[in-house]
Amino acid sequence: MAGEKPIDRIVDQIVAALEKGVRPWRKPWDARSCGEVHLPLRADGQPFGGMNAITLLMAGAAGGYTSPFWLTYAQAKRAGGQVRKGERSMPAILYKTRIVEDSEDDEDARVLRYLKCYPVFCADQCDGLSDAFYPVNRDAIDNAPVDKVLDAFPVELRHGGDRAFYQPSGDFIQLPMPEAFESPETYLTTKAHEQIHATGHEKRLDRDFESKRWGDEGYAIEELVAELGSVLLCARFALKPEHLHSHAAYIGHWAETIRSHPNALLSAASHADKAVNYILAFSLGKGLISPKIATQGKEVAA
Repeated sequence: MAGEKPIDRIVDQIVAALEKGVRPWRKPWDARSCGEVHLPLRADGQPFGGMNAITLLMAGAAGGYTSPFWLTYAQAKRAGGQVRKGERSMPAILYKTRIVEDSEDDEDARVLRYLKCYPVFCADQCDGLSDAFYPVNRDAIDNAPVDKVLDAFPVELRHGGDRAFYQPSGDFIQLPMPEAFESPETYLTTKAHEQIHATGHEKRLDRDFESKRWGDEGYAIEELVAELGSVLLCARFALKPEHLHSHAAYIGHWAETIRSHPNALLSAASHADKAVNYILAFSLGKGLISPKIATQGKEVAA
């Protein structure tokens, strides 16, 4: 469509999937029999973050790609490769800032934030790249014990009952007993989801979407942050992002909100990215994970 922006294409793809009742960022795990997923990586091996990580995960699943690497046309050429004729790129988002001075007085200077999109291709869309772009092992995933990484995040954890939730007023996470879960992985991913919620407490990231009651728009957006955050967090450790609650009631609300306010999706991805980095910082401080896994690089929404 004439005049369509690359970000519009991303939003349209996500909304179309949500309107069908599908959470598209979950597809990488559903589409592969091995159940594993690579966190999308830049040409230098650094992980993409925020909305880029989500959309490139989706694109990789849709294309059936196995490589986690995404490169610009120029990067592929510098690496000795060539994008195959007819291959379609995916837009990646680059966040920029620009200082505008309203007058000679520095106090009147304004910082404008904007985003630009640039095209990237998966290594699977290229010929001539070295084997380094097609890993056959899990080198891109941190080998730290996931339970220790999650335990490093200082929020009270209680066990018992048949519900999983984070209680903001008491600042604690409640989970059923570990043996009540289908698998140890399901327990860990549920715990990760609730920890994303816990990062929003006022003494941490102070995330507030003005939720007044269960099920309202603010509540649904917070669930979207936890949903995206759990996907990003689990991708670092090759865990399927599953938990007890499907949150199916929110899918239609997400589609409606994103369609009306596309920036809501970018904002949720940004908050999710910050939440993941906040959690990982505690493990980084204890030497449980490498700085490469803890950081999201320079293209993260702020």
